[in-house]
Formats: sequence, C-alpha cells, structure tokens
Amino acid sequence: MLTNIDNFLLLHMAGKYMYPGAIVPHGLFFFAIICAKWLTYFIPLHLLWLSINWLTSSSTIAAEGCRFRRLVSPLVAKILLSIGIALLLSFLFGCFYHRPRPFVVYPDIALLLHTASPSFPSDHATIWAAYCYMLYKNQQCKKDSYNIVYVAIALALLTCWGRIFVGIHYPFDILGGAILGLFCAFAVDKFVPCSNK
Repeated sequence: MLTNIDNFLLLHMAGKYMYPGAIVPHGLFFFAIICAKWLTYFIPLHLLWLSINWLTSSSTIAAEGCRFRRLVSPLVAKILLSIGIALLLSFLFGCFYHRPRPFVVYPDIALLLHTASPSFPSDHATIWAAYCYMLYKNQQCKKDSYNIVYVAIALALLTCWGRIFVGIHYPFDILGGAILGLFCAFAVDKFVPCSNK
C-alpha cells in the first residue's frame, strides 16, 4: 500500500513524467540539478562561517576552560554530532534494507547520473533535517531572529524537491530521512546542554 502511494507520488513529481513525450524545460532542468546536487553545500559553508565567527569573537578568546571548547562552537559541534550519528544510522538502514533508487526501477526517469546505492533513507534529507533542527533550537536558546532557520528550511525543501524531480529519491525516502535527521538531532539536543553563545 505505502509503496503504491510512494510510486504514485514519484510519478507525479518526477520531471520526466511531468512532461511526458516532451523535453523538460532547460531552466527547470538546471534549477532542479542545482537544488538536488549543490544546495547542500550551503551547510558546510555556513558551519565554516559559524566557526570563524566563534573563533574571532572576544568571548571565545577570553574564555576559560578546555582548549577544545574554545576551538569549537557548541552549535557547530552539536550540528556535526547529530549529522554524524544520523548518517551512520542511515548507512545501517541501507545495509539492512536495500531499496533500489527510482531510476533503477524506472530507467527513463533519470535526469541526473547517480550511483545505484540504497534509496532509503535520503542522506540529503537526513542532513538537512538535523541541521535545521539544531539551528532552530539554537535560535530558541538565544531568543534570536529565526531568519537563518527560514532560509535553511527553504533550501532543505528545494533540495528534497530536486532529489525527487531528477529521479534520485522516492518521496518516502525524503520523509524517512527527515524523520531520522530530526530524531538524531532531538536526541543530541537532549544530551548536550543548550548554549546561549
């Protein structure tokens, strides 16, 4: 039943099936490729910016405590820890439940070359969900503006849409990855205290 729903959703969201017998418009094709493949690079760039900002802030330079704590932003550490745990669990899911990717089942659907690794859960959705959750909790702790959270969620949604549109993931792969990422980030947030810095 769920597989039928997933296939139905895929066939109504994938680019090649949205334009049957026609070529996907070039602008939409390139936009989907950028969303599916390149938007996720926002995360390491943002983490690098947060780390540089943390290292150059006066409170970090004057801070007392262990050297590691001074060198690593608590937010960056929590994001990396939650993403790392989530990706490890995602890998284990893939080892025990190998669901073929949509372009393997429907060879004419592919708009982007990709390895035929397990489809469930989506690593991109897992990473984005963990990242967005940690940003949200950090902004809640700081009682700060949520603008970066809104940007992150918008980029996450575009990435997930792009992964379905180009035929790399089923919609339930995205949903499973998002749930896994949120669960891991929630768990890390419960065990690592909130920082107001």
